[in-house]
Amino acid sequence: MTWVEMAYRAHHAQPDDEELLVAYHKLWEDLRYYEGWVLFESPELGYSYARFKEAIERVCDNYIEKAWSQRSEEPRPLVELPVEPRPETYQKEMDSFLEDVRDHLSPYPWRRAAMKRRVKRRIDHEGGTRVSGLPVKRHSAEA
Repeated sequence: MTWVEMAYRAHHAQPDDEELLVAYHKLWEDLRYYEGWVLFESPELGYSYARFKEAIERVCDNYIEKAWSQRSEEPRPLVELPVEPRPETYQKEMDSFLEDVRDHLSPYPWRRAAMKRRVKRRIDHEGGTRVSGLPVKRHSAEA
């Protein structure tokens, strides 16, 4: 959810806010770290995390870039930005990831197995590897 906070920070940034770029770089470092960690924990959970991260990125990154280019000295009103989880933004991916995490952390093996089957069906339906290069159902070089 750091993406959402970064969008609000960019929205309210002054033109001389030099720390914004440092925070944005740290955001990317943290995302890569957690992506690797979750992928190590479970390839299926890593795929689910990557879907969630990519969905938030699609929404927030565009807004962050736009807000960065429109910085001004004038204070902006405190309003809800179009980067919050909604059905038209990334609510579906967030809900799926949270469900997958709950099932992965469950003490019941049938819930963990159900999560793996559910994510594998999602992979089959969506077509394999994602932009982040997760090692799921790679297509052969011959295809």
